[in-house]
This record gives sequence, structure tokens and C-alpha cells, in this order.
Amino acid sequence: PAERTRLGGVQSVLNYDVASRTLTVADIDAFARDNYATTVSVTLPNDTDVSIPVGSSGIIEAVGAGQVTFVAGSGVTINSFLSYKSTVATYCPVMWCKTAANTYNLVGRLAV
Repeated sequence: PAERTRLGGVQSVLNYDVASRTLTVADIDAFARDNYATTVSVTLPNDTDVSIPVGSSGIIEAVGAGQVTFVAGSGVTINSFLSYKSTVATYCPVMWCKTAANTYNLVGRLAV
């Protein structure tokens, strides 16, 4: 049988209040709440900068007035429906998943 993996399991809640940040290993299996008045940029890092294992995932939601926009680190590919990379609204979480080396998928209600 295929190996079973847990996807989207939340182990902690993280609260951020910054305009820009880079995903870290602390974001793995976490529900991250970004509370900022303007757009928050979250960089999905390349393997050289941050060693996030393939198969890791986490959830990010905007709780402030600004959207969360996902940015590709150097050499990183972000896959998402219609290539959308921003949260659609406050309290509308998006899950990220590291699917291969330097590759992330975004799942959820996303906007341009």
C-alpha cells in the first residue's frame, strides 16, 4: 500500500505582525495568523535558504486588513489555481504544501 502522510495537521498557532516574512521550519504544521494593516508578503524559500522537507505543509490566514501575498524565493516554483498567489479575504485561510525540491503548492481561496 502507499505510504500515508498527514497533510494540513495543525500542531501550533503562530501570530505574526510584520509586513514581510519568510517561511521557516516553525511554520510547518502550524496555523499562521498574519495581522497587519497592509499587504503581507510571505516568501516561500528555496532549499538552500531554509530546509523545509518535501511533504511539509502549513496554513496561513490574514486576520488584519491586508491580504497575504505569497512570493517565490530565488529558484522557487509556486503552483496554484490560475497562478493566483494572494488570500482572497480576511479569515480565508490558504494551505501551502512543499511538493518537491524548491516547489510549493497553494490550496484554498486565492485571488490575483
